[in-house]
Amino acid sequence: MPSTPFKSAPDKPLLSHLTLDLLIHVLANSLFHPFVAWLIPLCLRSLSIPYSHPHFRYACIYATAITLFAILKRVDQRLAWGPPRKLDWENEVVVITGGSGGLGRVLAEMFGRRGVSVAVLDVREPEDQESEGWQNCHFYHCDVGDPEAVSKVKEEIERDVRSSSTLPTR
Repeated sequence: MPSTPFKSAPDKPLLSHLTLDLLIHVLANSLFHPFVAWLIPLCLRSLSIPYSHPHFRYACIYATAITLFAILKRVDQRLAWGPPRKLDWENEVVVITGGSGGLGRVLAEMFGRRGVSVAVLDVREPEDQESEGWQNCHFYHCDVGDPEAVSKVKEEIERDVRSSSTLPTR
């Protein structure tokens, strides 16, 4: 008896996954991307279409307009967000939630080894805080699901940072 292929019943029709955001994203990275826009005149030249032909001129105008809009978009983003700031890690405090284990612990140890002050927020205390990577890491007991507890720990971290150049050793 031949087995029937597994058919999953979709919870939504296929067209419901097609959104305006998805369509704009696809068009911005294909038809309205400068690289793709300049491929059109190149392809026309590869077909030996002369520079004076209207199709070639329209393609060049289109590619120029797309490139101009891309440049203006970059300039606008730079003006809106400003230049990227240089981070002086000695003056920064990295706050990691769930840093007692797993990926959060790996990140805390990585920043700690590089000399960055790290505040670890978790509901359970980390094991083996004497290891090499925990020299600049400091634990704060906090349930990040509770906004009041987070604001209390935030104030405590700010107070600790203001009182010394780095977090205190606990």
